[in-house]
Amino acid sequence: MKLFGFEINKAKEPVNLTQNSSKGLRKKINYETDLQRVRQDIKRWRTAIVYAESKSTPNRVELLRCYKDALLDAHLSACIDQRKNSILCRDFKIEVSEEENEEQTELFETAWFRKFVDLALDSRYFGFTLIDFGPMIDNEFPDIQAVPREYVCPEFQVVSQYQGGCDGIDITKPEFIPWNMFVGDKYDLGLLLKASSYTIWKKTSLGNWSEYNEKFGVPMRIGKTATSDNEQVTHMEDALKGAGSSFWAVIDTNDAIEFLDSEKSGAFEIFDKMIERSNSEISKLVLGQTGTTDEKSFVGSANVHYNVRQDIIESDAKFIEDLVNDKLIPWLNKYHGYNITGEFEYEFSQTMTMQEKADLVTKMMPYVQFSAEYLEKEFDIELSDEPVMEEPAAGKSQTNYENTISSYSFECKACGGSSFFEVVNIADDLEQIVLQGVWAGITTPKNLPVSLYNELTRLFEQALNEGYGSADDFNKNALYQELKISVRHFAAAKVYQQVTEISKLSGKYDTYQDFATAASQIYKQYNETWLATEYNTGRNAARAASDFKTYQIEKDLLPYLEYQTVGDARVRPEHAALDGITRQVEDSFWKSYYPPNGWGCRCTTIRHESHAETNLKGFKQPDDVPDLFLFNPALDETIFPPEHPYFDVTDKSFALQNFGLPL
Repeated sequence: MKLFGFEINKAKEPVNLTQNSSKGLRKKINYETDLQRVRQDIKRWRTAIVYAESKSTPNRVELLRCYKDALLDAHLSACIDQRKNSILCRDFKIEVSEEENEEQTELFETAWFRKFVDLALDSRYFGFTLIDFGPMIDNEFPDIQAVPREYVCPEFQVVSQYQGGCDGIDITKPEFIPWNMFVGDKYDLGLLLKASSYTIWKKTSLGNWSEYNEKFGVPMRIGKTATSDNEQVTHMEDALKGAGSSFWAVIDTNDAIEFLDSEKSGAFEIFDKMIERSNSEISKLVLGQTGTTDEKSFVGSANVHYNVRQDIIESDAKFIEDLVNDKLIPWLNKYHGYNITGEFEYEFSQTMTMQEKADLVTKMMPYVQFSAEYLEKEFDIELSDEPVMEEPAAGKSQTNYENTISSYSFECKACGGSSFFEVVNIADDLEQIVLQGVWAGITTPKNLPVSLYNELTRLFEQALNEGYGSADDFNKNALYQELKISVRHFAAAKVYQQVTEISKLSGKYDTYQDFATAASQIYKQYNETWLATEYNTGRNAARAASDFKTYQIEKDLLPYLEYQTVGDARVRPEHAALDGITRQVEDSFWKSYYPPNGWGCRCTTIRHESHAETNLKGFKQPDDVPDLFLFNPALDETIFPPEHPYFDVTDKSFALQNFGLPL
């Protein structure tokens, strides 16, 4: 397939028509004027629908004004562009006897045909499009355009001399058919009928929000004076005018101006939620779902949403295929000398990313043999007889790393850390994807599996949400976003470390089965044993971060924090030494010893309005508080600190790029 823009080379010499022979309907409009914009509201929208649905005198002008205004909405226009581009950028072909005819396919690889498809797709949103092809020059239609819809009455199939008219030129007359084509349903009002209502509500909410900010976000300047001297009053007015752009007033000393704000906090959320809901409804209307436009969509649900979107794209493709095969090709053959004998169709072969293709190949490798030439060409890699293994860092003690990580599986006899841990389930098919990818040399420490990263990110963000709670409060939202980024870094580092460790096994075994048996133990340790601990520790750290952020916000009311253990027989002696220590919220003590202070730590803090502070002179770090926990997730804005062994890598620049994985 070639891209759009090639010159036409026709199988049959076309009829040589001149510009004067064109009978385009747009030129039949004697005095074409612009469709003026007017302020839109729901009342005007409802009235426009009544006019458009009239059986005797249908008039779409006011409705088209609504549509014109609605298309100024960034979200709506982006959704429409996304849906249209899925067709406009898709490859197609002309098939003759179930084989592509490249010569006939090239007839449509032109700018005019792309414009034709673009105009035809517009009928899905406006209900119809009357296409004026204009003259055929050098075997093309360079002036193809839509007849302005305000001059077209689709119900009566006429083009009027004035906007909204129901009488005029009959577009079905034989003299106009060779140069014009009606696309759509003459009674359809299009998707913009529903979408325009949401853009009106959205614009109203934005306007109200702006007015709210003007009244309550910028302080009013008030000048009070008891003088009756107009000159002095004028001087005060000039001073207030020059002090800024906010509104002002000059009043008597006995007068007062009062603006009553809502008693509810976070009033901006009322407008923000309305805008968010409007965007969501627009996405569902145009794309059938929200998962490909909503940044909060999770991996599992986004896959479902993507499939729904694909169904809509295929529906649009089928619409264009039917239009081209049933109307355009016969029209070109009959009136413009074409000799197209095949059928037009879009290519819907599954387009996969490099990682998706690699995952598929690794799944098939136990059953299908791939040639080295195929793998080198498909993945743009150079294969050698021996897999390339990453060397351990010079002087790095693997034993120290393993000992540090092994503490994950330690069940604390004092705090009973693992006794209340939840079971964390990871997708079953990921193990085979990782192991087969490593064995094939496709998955390496420099080319990590995105599917595993996405799953771990989903789980750690789930733990974050469970622990942190609501992040709707403006003062706490910024911290939440930083913590969200930190768990993504942690997920990427976790994938990097396990792939690095598993890769070191691939050169030690002759068969995949032996390799998989050994590698599976490493995979399960990372993604079952350690993952459960990390999930619960992450959730506890998120809860601690949320609580401490609240303590900072409310420190003027409750300035003191007291360290408190559970107080039962399972409390670790080293944590018992911290019990009762009381310091102010902003004290540096909490930078290092704010709980949790170990795997499975159950310690917490309580707040006081007033309390005697503990003297920390001579205080030493308890032996059983790991260095890894000497941080505060709220102050350091991270769930897992940089000292975690997962982040212990040689290539620091690669780590700073999130190990090549998307944020």
